[in-house]
Amino acid sequence: MSTTRTFRFSNGSSDKFWSITVDEATTTVVFGRSGTTGQRQDKTFADASAASAAAAKLIAEKQGKGYVEQGAGAAPPAPSQAKATPAAAPAPSAPLAPRQSAEGRRIRLQPDDWRIATWRQLPQPTIPAPRPFDQQACCAVLAKARPGSYGWDWHFDRLGIPLSLTRREATFWMLALKDQGRDTTPTALAEQLAKAEIPEGLDAAQIATICADNPYRLGQFTIVPLRHLLTPAEFVGLCVPRKRQSYGWWPLSQAIPGSLHAWLVPLLDAGEREAYRTALRPHLDQRNWDLGYAQQDLRLFILAARFGMHAELRPIISGLQPGVLPGCLDVVFGLDSADSVLAEARRLQLCPSSAEQAVGWLATTEYAGLAELATAVIAQTDKDRAKDLVEVLALVDAPEAAQHMLQVREKSRAPAVARTWLETHIRDGLAGLAEHIGGNGALAQAALEWAHLVKRQGHLDLITAVADMLPDGPADRLRRHVIAHTEVEFPPFPAGEPAWFAAAAAPGTGKLPGWADPANLPPLTAGKHRLVDAQVLSVLQALRDPQAGEGLLEAVRRNADSQRCDTFVWALFQAWLADGAPSKEKWAMMAMGRLGGDGCVLRLTPLVRAWPGESQHARAVAGLEVLRRIGSDLALSQLNGVAQKLPFKGLKAKAAEFMEAIAKDKGLTRPELEDRIIPDCGLDERGQRSFDFGPRRFSFALGPELKPVLRDAAGKILSTLPKPNGKDDAVLAEQATIAWKILKKLVADAATVQSTRLEQAMVTGRRWKTGDFTRLLVGHPLMFHLVRLLVWSASAPGKPPVLFRITEEREAVDRQDAPIDLSACTEVGIIHPLQMQPAERGAWGQVISDYGIIPPFPQLGRPAHAPTADELAANAFTRCQGIKLPAPTLVFGLEKLGWHRGAAMDAGGFMEHLKPYPSAGCTAIVTYDGTVGMGYIDANESLTVTGCFLVPGLYSAGWYPEHKNRVPLATADPVVVSEVLNDLLQLAAKAK
Repeated sequence: MSTTRTFRFSNGSSDKFWSITVDEATTTVVFGRSGTTGQRQDKTFADASAASAAAAKLIAEKQGKGYVEQGAGAAPPAPSQAKATPAAAPAPSAPLAPRQSAEGRRIRLQPDDWRIATWRQLPQPTIPAPRPFDQQACCAVLAKARPGSYGWDWHFDRLGIPLSLTRREATFWMLALKDQGRDTTPTALAEQLAKAEIPEGLDAAQIATICADNPYRLGQFTIVPLRHLLTPAEFVGLCVPRKRQSYGWWPLSQAIPGSLHAWLVPLLDAGEREAYRTALRPHLDQRNWDLGYAQQDLRLFILAARFGMHAELRPIISGLQPGVLPGCLDVVFGLDSADSVLAEARRLQLCPSSAEQAVGWLATTEYAGLAELATAVIAQTDKDRAKDLVEVLALVDAPEAAQHMLQVREKSRAPAVARTWLETHIRDGLAGLAEHIGGNGALAQAALEWAHLVKRQGHLDLITAVADMLPDGPADRLRRHVIAHTEVEFPPFPAGEPAWFAAAAAPGTGKLPGWADPANLPPLTAGKHRLVDAQVLSVLQALRDPQAGEGLLEAVRRNADSQRCDTFVWALFQAWLADGAPSKEKWAMMAMGRLGGDGCVLRLTPLVRAWPGESQHARAVAGLEVLRRIGSDLALSQLNGVAQKLPFKGLKAKAAEFMEAIAKDKGLTRPELEDRIIPDCGLDERGQRSFDFGPRRFSFALGPELKPVLRDAAGKILSTLPKPNGKDDAVLAEQATIAWKILKKLVADAATVQSTRLEQAMVTGRRWKTGDFTRLLVGHPLMFHLVRLLVWSASAPGKPPVLFRITEEREAVDRQDAPIDLSACTEVGIIHPLQMQPAERGAWGQVISDYGIIPPFPQLGRPAHAPTADELAANAFTRCQGIKLPAPTLVFGLEKLGWHRGAAMDAGGFMEHLKPYPSAGCTAIVTYDGTVGMGYIDANESLTVTGCFLVPGLYSAGWYPEHKNRVPLATADPVVVSEVLNDLLQLAAKAK
């Protein structure tokens, strides 16, 4: 038997509650600001007497601090309900017991919300007799109404109006609904109706006129008076679509589906319900499913769903195809089982899009549909709508919700609700996440970090108790990765404050947000000691105001453990995200740029790439600034990867801008900077890495199409690591598998970017100094794998070029495998096939074939193109003139091939693309009809190529260029001519 005691502390502006429940050997403490749901902490003891003793001690402590008991057995404040439920309206029946199984799982919907699932056998509510009509009393109630957000409709559902009315009182409220709005006030309308003669009722024609004339005023409560004024046939007749209203608006759209399950269907007797069904049947025809109208025209089918017309709806829903309106989900709720609702919703690709639909989703699918509800939350880009949806998901008190809440916390626009759920449902969280802890992927990592935090907060006993109740697999994961996990303990500095900290510390100012609590963040350490909370608070203040705190931050950077700093600022950033990422506290994100390192880089970059697609462009730009501030080779390589390969052009351009600025600061060209920040992807200096299972070991290799592969001890190529067997070391195998997945992604991304760079280097004739080639390319762990797949050319002043390749031993050899001394050469470049004699090209092709080498891009077999007689005469590539392509195809197609946009003109558009060829001393220009905006490429706009030619030198784009000076194609570099034509012909192939 459980007992609960509740206490309250009120002093000035402070008003808090604290309650404790003792249930056998477990105590549950709920505390927080009065009027809120508060936070929850569970703890399990050895036995019931130990739990009672601990509770008595805590109660004594609270009473000593001034907490006053609110009555024996008093319960803490009730949790808030979803916005979708008409909780403030008078309940039609006594509350039903919460849906709770023997394991304590429950979904805290309002009792009437379960009626959306019409197959449920629920108690019939008792319908009270209507009270006698009292006009003055009704006017007094009306005067207390509060307008809604736009002022058109008022909150009649919060006035305590009974659901059982006389016809005259129903008429009164219908007239009040008609005249509410911006043109009057509740008091004025009440005074007006107090003097009016209220008729005994309204007929169907009068009501139809009221509905047609007041489309913005009739909300969910309208259903209450209509039930008393219309017969079932008249009500259904009112819902039949007639002439389309302006903007496709239907006057009663807010009343369906929001209130039917609570304020109409359960209040009808069996005969009335059948009368409604009889009136609806003639209209439930596939031909009346007109999706050409607004979504509200599904109202007849939604009515049928609320009346449980399963047989009539089944063939209609079965005939639908994916792509239907979101409102169709309200109709799917009318099927006859949870399995049917889930199956059809998944087939039609429907997820809840509003809090009302989320309530219906829980009522019909319960725990089986939580994944879809979480997906709907994460996909919602509007912060308020995401919050509405996740508040409904938070009504689930069960382990099944844990992984979805964790994902919502990590990925959605409303993470604060999910964070609170995880803080107050620790037992459910542990039970639901145990099977993921210690696994692979983002969910597993987040689950492990959350469990470690729970342990640090003092819940080891609860974790142990949960593990004892779970099946062997999840229980073993909890014990191995959480309970047995030992975190290094760092004592405070012996002198209280290290000298380097004392010399730099600046007094902090301003109150930090609650989520930036040093007690909830990982430790900041230097050597074997840590900073205490007060010192960490000073660091947080410095991060918040870096200009004033730069001295302290510099001291932390010099003295504190860099890996711990990295972990600290990442946790701070996650806490900021979990609070909804308030813009005024963006310093918590920028802190990674001040104290973060490569660990933050690897975690932040995927978010930066994804944020523009989630309408978070500004946050993504801030993420780029963080990478720039970190400034490590890995950070710059990730920044460069964004600049080269990203579908979001605005962010891609911003990253390129940052890279140009960094190159200028370092006195390098952009390509020279890119050479110096190529990531090694965890490979050793020989470009190798092994993955150890104990008895078995596998080594990294770069396979065809630049795909990372593995070789086993016998040399067999594997696409991925095998599953561990009974002889393997389980711990080593698990670590190797995690490392392989990370390496595989890093190598695949980097190899794609670098192969594109090398191809453009061949096309444009880029040359490397021999020392840079040997150190930055041949000596690089990853680039070596690409370099050895190509044929190179080395040159020295006054000497013919020497062709060579790089062997697996990193030696330069000619085609007879004789060594080449590169130290005698000054420059190295990738040979273009047009720079080779046909016999030489064929001989090298045979070498490449004999060694089974597959180049990362076409080199020796590259197509060659020459100008036609007409083009030679015109000094322009005329064969592609007149090509017409959609603007995105032309613009992005050129840029994928290495072309750059021309200068933005005074209106912000551009009208040409250019591609420089430094070694040939010229620039190719493509012009087209029409200008395209820098910030937006319209998919409906077409562009026509008007010209393509070469101009001398490295052309600098300017406004309204004329390009009168052109390079004669007869004297142009054959490589340049061939490559320009190759690009144009690739584009021409896309023209319709």
